[in-house]
Amino acid sequence: MVALEVPEDPDRIDEHHPLVYRLEEELARLFALAGGARCNELEERLTKLLRENPRRIEEIVKELIAKYYREKILKEPPDRFKEAREKAKEIWAAA
Repeated sequence: MVALEVPEDPDRIDEHHPLVYRLEEELARLFALAGGARCNELEERLTKLLRENPRRIEEIVKELIAKYYREKILKEPPDRFKEAREKAKEIWAAA
């Protein structure tokens, strides 16, 4: 199983965490935002939706977080021996 890199303390997730980038991308896609002002528009829409229907935002974010970690779990682990295996093939082919 792949390590999930889940911080034990939510304060350890900063704005540069891959999860934050993924949430921003998915929310922008969900709200059909594009362009340079996307962050400002996203903030405005989220603020408005939080006032109107905070439970819906919570549901959306929970779904996106689950999707992020589900993809991380199902992604194949890196092949640590790929390079060595290819090098060994080259050596045996030359011999």
